[in-house]
Amino acid sequence: MSSLRKMTDKLLAALQEQSPTAALGSAAAAIGIMLVASGIFLQESGVVFGATIRTLGGVLLLAGLGAVLFVESRRRAAVIGAARRIVERYMAATVTWHWPNRMGLAGVAIGVILLAPALVLQTFFGAGGAIVIAPGIVLFWVGVALLVYGWFHR
Repeated sequence: MSSLRKMTDKLLAALQEQSPTAALGSAAAAIGIMLVASGIFLQESGVVFGATIRTLGGVLLLAGLGAVLFVESRRRAAVIGAARRIVERYMAATVTWHWPNRMGLAGVAIGVILLAPALVLQTFFGAGGAIVIAPGIVLFWVGVALLVYGWFHR
């Protein structure tokens, strides 16, 4: 029991060191994870409102993550800066490529990257993953088609 108390004290100390927005976002994300897990358990047990609890937990988790990542300007700038650096490195590495190969590889990469959020949304909301994976599938196969076109175009 004392180890649980120590862990709780460490968690509360970590939350107090954060800004109010980050602390609220972290708490919302943690509660969201618990609600998603509870909702999945209830849904598998045959309880009718398990899907509702699962969806509520998913919304709370995503809102908490959004608050942690995007509300404070320094964190928002860090996330946007990381995305810009990734794009700049890709553009610099592929500067000599023909456009079908360059765009095709980008489409394939983005399509594969969208698989992870689709799986997360599928877990949180049940059928919500289809909203994200449908464009991911289209981007992936258009990218493959552009790569094939670029291969034969040479």
